[in-house]
Amino acid sequence: MSGFYLPARFVVVSEYQGKPILIDDTCYSLSFDEEWKAYLICALLNHPKVSQFLASITFSDSKRPVTKGLLERIELKAVYEQAYLDELTNIATDSIGASVNSDSTAIDKQLVLFEDGE
Repeated sequence: MSGFYLPARFVVVSEYQGKPILIDDTCYSLSFDEEWKAYLICALLNHPKVSQFLASITFSDSKRPVTKGLLERIELKAVYEQAYLDELTNIATDSIGASVNSDSTAIDKQLVLFEDGE
C-alpha cells in the first residue's frame, strides 16, 4: 500500500507475466510464504473497520498520511475475531478476486497467523 494516498487501499502483489513486480520506497509491503495468507490479511486490512480506524487517525494534509507507526497500530487479530466470515468473503471477492474459505478447518488454520509462536 502506498503511504501517500488516502483512503488506504491494500492489494496483493505477486508477479506479472512471470516476472516480479518491484515497489518503491513510498509503499509498505508484507511478505507471506503462502498465497492464501496474503489474501486473508489483505481482506482484513480492507475491512471497513480498519478503513474507519485509519481515517480517524490520519491527517489528509500530511505529506505521508499513512506511516509505518500508524499501520503498526492495526490489531489484525481483533479485526479477524470481530468480522463475520461472510463479510470477509465479500471484501476478498470484491477487492482481490479471491474468496476466503469459511469452513471451520480453514478458520483454525487462519487463526494460527495470530499466535505468538510460543
